[in-house]
Amino acid sequence: MTPFSFHLLTPETGTIEDVSSPPRLHIPIPCHKTVVDTGMELLAGDKVAEARRPGEGDIHSPLPGKVIDILPESIVLETTSGDAATPAETGALADSELDGFLSGMGICTRPLVNADTLIINTVPTEPGITVGNALLAEYRKLVELGLETAKRIIRPKRIVMAAAKGNRINAFGGCSVTHIAPTYPNGLAPMIIKAITGQEVRLGEMPEDAVLLSVIDLYRIGRIMDTGRPVTDTIMTVGIRNLRVPIGMPVRFLLNQAGHSPNDGDRVVLGGLMQGITAANMEQGIHGTCTALHVVGRDAYPPVEDRFCMGCNECVRHCPARIMPNMISRAAEFKLFERAEQYYINACIECGICGFYCKARRPLLQYIRYAKRELALLRGACENETGGEA
Repeated sequence: MTPFSFHLLTPETGTIEDVSSPPRLHIPIPCHKTVVDTGMELLAGDKVAEARRPGEGDIHSPLPGKVIDILPESIVLETTSGDAATPAETGALADSELDGFLSGMGICTRPLVNADTLIINTVPTEPGITVGNALLAEYRKLVELGLETAKRIIRPKRIVMAAAKGNRINAFGGCSVTHIAPTYPNGLAPMIIKAITGQEVRLGEMPEDAVLLSVIDLYRIGRIMDTGRPVTDTIMTVGIRNLRVPIGMPVRFLLNQAGHSPNDGDRVVLGGLMQGITAANMEQGIHGTCTALHVVGRDAYPPVEDRFCMGCNECVRHCPARIMPNMISRAAEFKLFERAEQYYINACIECGICGFYCKARRPLLQYIRYAKRELALLRGACENETGGEA
């Protein structure tokens, strides 16, 4: 599962497959307040945690079951046979009610603000992740419904679809198409925004008078509006297959469903190979924004270790953000976080290219994320917030 290239071209994808229900879920609560207690019986779709920050999106149980433990990072649910919660009525929602409704159903609504330009990103975020194309091929109607709903909130004057040049994708009505060179990291949000608006933004921020939504965002919104049920699963590329995975499914169970058995010393990566995060353990639950899972063989790449920087500047030469990962990582290594800011750590888009080219095999992206997190904590951000893929 570890062949790698920087190309973002997507082959024809098969049908999105459902997986079996696991006997237990570990539902991540990255920055949320639980609203359930141990011992409670839940229906599928019942809310289990509320967002601590406005617009973050609440979390719901994907399956019926009984809460058997509440840990700092997850809610442990023993699944049972049972019913689903009553779906919400969506047909009579006023435009002014949509934002709060979608947030309560699990959507991060921070990008849903009034803006002149709406950018639809169909470019794969990382090589080998084919979720977007699979959704466009199989659930285009739901994606279109999500787009119509988003337009009611954003009220854009123009819509631009970003597409990887060479991928077969039909445009939506009333939108223009901008073709993007199909090479990583061109599919990441800051790169798409720069290509279309000319503006450079920090990771997680939007430009002036424009917003960006991915195909996955639109699909999730469309499905809520179609079914009246909250978001409780994610679509993931595992190998060459695309799977519908309940939030909280343990990594071990998902690997078994996909037919993979990692060996001792292998790493299981949640997300793409460039930006993903290694699973802490095999019982860790899948989070709601995860779009891929990889198994990296023990001998697939030279090991990453805390070696000294060689000063070769390969990371600087390849950095698309034009910053100095070598100096930032040195500052982070010695806990000089404010010095890392002086080297413009907040301009880093966390593409991971610096680490890929590092001849010393230093964990550059991990140092950068570590420093960003420490700086965020210094400024009072949510203590339980986790990193993750874009």
